[in-house]
Amino acid sequence: MRIINGSIFAALLAAIILSTVVRAGVTVETVPYVNTDVGKPSRPLFACSAESRRCMYDDDFTSLPLKGNMQLSTCHHDSWPKQLGRWIFNRHHKFINSFWVYCNHKDVECDTYAAYHRDRLDVIAADMDREVTEQTHCKPTFRCYELKDADEKCFSKN
Repeated sequence: MRIINGSIFAALLAAIILSTVVRAGVTVETVPYVNTDVGKPSRPLFACSAESRRCMYDDDFTSLPLKGNMQLSTCHHDSWPKQLGRWIFNRHHKFINSFWVYCNHKDVECDTYAAYHRDRLDVIAADMDREVTEQTHCKPTFRCYELKDADEKCFSKN
């Protein structure tokens, strides 16, 4: 003989939990994602955006060693709900982040690499694609722009 039907038991359990939570005065607070590393470096060389189907966070890119010892600093990062929405509703299903690209102070290797490729940002972008792909599962597509051709979020003005 069944004493309590399964659906009745679930309803009773939900009512007990809900009444306990309401009595305890539980509140929920949403804290937005804030990256403390965001900021324009003192000597940005150019700006890049990175599109990836697999990597949403800017940290997936900023912590990696890159060719020529170049460094990435987050220029703009959308909140994860906005990134997820773009991934779901964009026909290409990609997350997009943007970065300032810079050299550390007195980094000769980086300064030399940047000077040699200064007029060929597509070569630097291809090197970044390759470096990140070798070190992660992100498989990004980098696009780089001169500072004068980038907006305040480091995306192309065109």
